[in-house]
Amino acid sequence: CAIIEAADFDNTAALAAFTNYGQRVADYATYKGYMTDFVHSYQSEIGYPKTTSTGYTNLASILTEASVFTEDDYNNLPTYYAAYLAETDINTPSAGFYRIYHAVTSGGTKKYLTDTGSALVATTSVDDAKKSVFYWDGSTLVAYNGGYYINQVSRSLTAATFTFTKSNQGTFGQMNVNPSTGSPWYVQDDTADYTLNRWSKGNQVGSNFQVEAVTSLPVTFAGQYASLYSPVDLTIPDGVKAYTGELNAAGTRFNLTELSGTIPHNTGVILELEDDFASMDDADKTKTFAIANTTTDGTSDLSGKIAATTVSASSVLVLGKSDNNWGLYTYSGTELGGFKAYMDMPSSGVKGFAFSFGTPTAISDTQVAGSLNGAAYNLAGQRVAKPSRGLYIVGGRKMVVR
Repeated sequence: CAIIEAADFDNTAALAAFTNYGQRVADYATYKGYMTDFVHSYQSEIGYPKTTSTGYTNLASILTEASVFTEDDYNNLPTYYAAYLAETDINTPSAGFYRIYHAVTSGGTKKYLTDTGSALVATTSVDDAKKSVFYWDGSTLVAYNGGYYINQVSRSLTAATFTFTKSNQGTFGQMNVNPSTGSPWYVQDDTADYTLNRWSKGNQVGSNFQVEAVTSLPVTFAGQYASLYSPVDLTIPDGVKAYTGELNAAGTRFNLTELSGTIPHNTGVILELEDDFASMDDADKTKTFAIANTTTDGTSDLSGKIAATTVSASSVLVLGKSDNNWGLYTYSGTELGGFKAYMDMPSSGVKGFAFSFGTPTAISDTQVAGSLNGAAYNLAGQRVAKPSRGLYIVGGRKMVVR
């Protein structure tokens, strides 16, 4: 949910109203009601006092009393409210996906932290939604755009740890992002004057950030298929099919099973567009996966990592194309991006699997790479030298060419 600053709540006036306990009971009741609405409305919000904090519990004990106003109420309420405002035991982000934006807006427009692919900047213009999404695991920040750790103000394979603390300005809903080691880090602003905003640095406005939870993740397809690995459950959107995979005991066949409704967390999957990729508009090639309010356990021989990592060359299979056939093939590189699925190299020595199809609408299993290069026949039994789009028989099996 979005963080809303209490700009319309006058703290000074509220405190002044209780300085003299002889204020009219009606005024007391009005302010008490106002405080009750405000405090309870934001009790679960990021950057606000925890309901278990001393500042919250003391104030709440008065706000929830019956409508009997005593001298102690007059004396204690302003003190408790001031303590609530000063409370440092605040709600911090739990593990999940977030956007982080700088508290100083540009003409009222939020400046989101954005991973450009080469640096971390605070910008009001985000050309790709995934660039401003980060996964927080409780100690590190991982950019959804490629899955690299945020280390200082750049992407890295090396993790850096952070803590979120109450804003040094004392403002509701705002926090400092504190690196665990080293000096305060600077985030470059994209405005003309290129001012620098600090993650954390003394009592300065430039150090304050706000956090809002992300409710969905965009996935942009670069072809008919994509792979995905998510630490949270996701709802499969219209126009997309999702599959888990199982390697047979011999390591020679990799069966894909279509999922229904939800992609389980920490489960590698293959995604397929239902429409033909080549004929789709660019905007339609990005699909939105809503974050599900579930925690589903999944099973798949497709692995994955949240953060980018290094691997030995030719040690894993990744989604790709070979001889124009989509499948899982040997990866010759040594650096894998985050939030993608892959499979460890089978002990059978198989170097890849090419997708084959039992019906035109669903993947039934995959064959060993190279086995689809045999003779292809149409449904009339005629051999076809160069199959185009359609259904064919290859090696006694039905195959769809897309």
